[in-house]
Amino acid sequence: MLGMVFFLLLVVVEKSFHFVDNKVLKYLLFYHIGLNLTVVMLVVRGVVQVLSLDVSSAVLFGIAHLILGISMVLVLISIRNCIKD
Repeated sequence: MLGMVFFLLLVVVEKSFHFVDNKVLKYLLFYHIGLNLTVVMLVVRGVVQVLSLDVSSAVLFGIAHLILGISMVLVLISIRNCIKD
């Protein structure tokens, strides 16, 4: 849900302020990497729970969420800087 709303808002803001450049595209690529890693880790966690295995994946979940958070903040800072200019 957050990914969908985030990108729908980005489309609206892009139409108004035209903030997307190579730097922002790198941040968005970083966001997609974090999003895909989060989805993979959700699948892994589900399989581990169903099979009752003893594997800890909390570190990778933390890294994936950290990537998502950092990239989202970087994109929002880029939007703020574009609006100021």
